[in-house]
This record gives sequence, structure tokens and C-alpha cells, in this order.
Amino acid sequence: MCDTMKLARLLLFGSIILNACQPQRPSAPETHALPILGEKEYNPQTGDTAFYSVKGFRLQDSNGKQNTDNDLATDRVHVLSFFFTRCPRVCPALNSHLKTVSDRFEDDNSVALHSISIDPEYDTQDELTDYKSRTGIVNANWSFYTGEKRAIFDLAKNCKLKAFDTGSDYTGLVHEPHVVLLDGQKRIRGYYNGLEKQSIQHLIADIERLKRIEGY
Repeated sequence: MCDTMKLARLLLFGSIILNACQPQRPSAPETHALPILGEKEYNPQTGDTAFYSVKGFRLQDSNGKQNTDNDLATDRVHVLSFFFTRCPRVCPALNSHLKTVSDRFEDDNSVALHSISIDPEYDTQDELTDYKSRTGIVNANWSFYTGEKRAIFDLAKNCKLKAFDTGSDYTGLVHEPHVVLLDGQKRIRGYYNGLEKQSIQHLIADIERLKRIEGY
């Protein structure tokens, strides 16, 4: 019995040694793409599927430039979020986490961040410029926008996010802290909780994945 156990141990040890000496095969390249979210329409005549995309807005950035959805470059990944500079708790945490994303892709022109204020009466072009300076945001690919309030709320709705003004002194301006990831065709590829570090790390990983698989 003892000899049998010794033999089994020797065979197991030999198997471990042989496996350890085998050259490691490279892992297969990742081919699983991110989902495309939102409604889609199938054309039975052409066989094509049209996916939902975010479009139809006009905003002004902190440099005074008028921007529309056509200015979202097709060779870039886009990260959109909503905030306002007077927001006491949610927005500082949101933009602090987005700064992690900004720092990760600061020298990468294929990744653009877009932060849209839902308080355009206060968040003028000058205020947004001062806000970027106060918070240490230097990434040229991170833009801040103001504009007509209805257009801003419509854009949030087009992103499938909630943002509105209750008109109440108690609740006031309300918006979701989620961040939306768009591809170069302005299709929605993911949502991320801007208040959770783990979700922001997931966003970073998905940006890298989208860039790698779809060639941005």
C-alpha cells in the first residue's frame, strides 16, 4: 500500500514538472465587442440594421465654439456626462473619478470627454473655464459645455439619462451621475456609475477594449 502511494506521488510530481516545462501558449486575441445599446431597426429590403445613435444637439464649449453632434469625430471614442459647477457633492465626486479617465488617456487623441452643465444660467463660458482651472483639468480632449437649457435636457434624454430642473428651492437641478460611452458613430456602448471607482475602472477597460477591437 505504501509503495502504491509513493508511486502515485512520483507520477503526480512528474506530471507537475512536465507541465511547468511546457512553453506557455499565447492567449487568444479578444474578439468579443461591446454591445450596441438602444433601439434598432432592421431593413428587410437591404438586410441592414440601423442602430440608435445620439444626435441633434447644439452646445457651446468653454472656448466659445459652437458644437453640434456632427462635431463628435468619427475617429474617436466619446465619454459624455452631465454636471453643474455649483453641485455640492455628486458632481465633485463624479468629475474627480472622470479625472482618472482623463489622466489615463490624456495624450490619446482618440478619446474625448464631454461634460455638459445643466445649469447654463450660472455656468457660462467664463465660469466653465474657471472651473477647469480650479479643478486642475488640463486635458485638451476634455471639453465642458453650456447652452440652452432645453437643448441640454433633450441631449440627456437622447442619451437615455435623466436631467431636469424641478423648479424647487429644495431639490432644484437633478441629474443622474451615470456616464455614457459612445463610439465614433455616436452609438451607445455602455453606462457607468460615475460615483463608483470600480465602475470607472470598468469604463477605462471598455474604452481600451473598444479602441482595440474597432480600431480607434
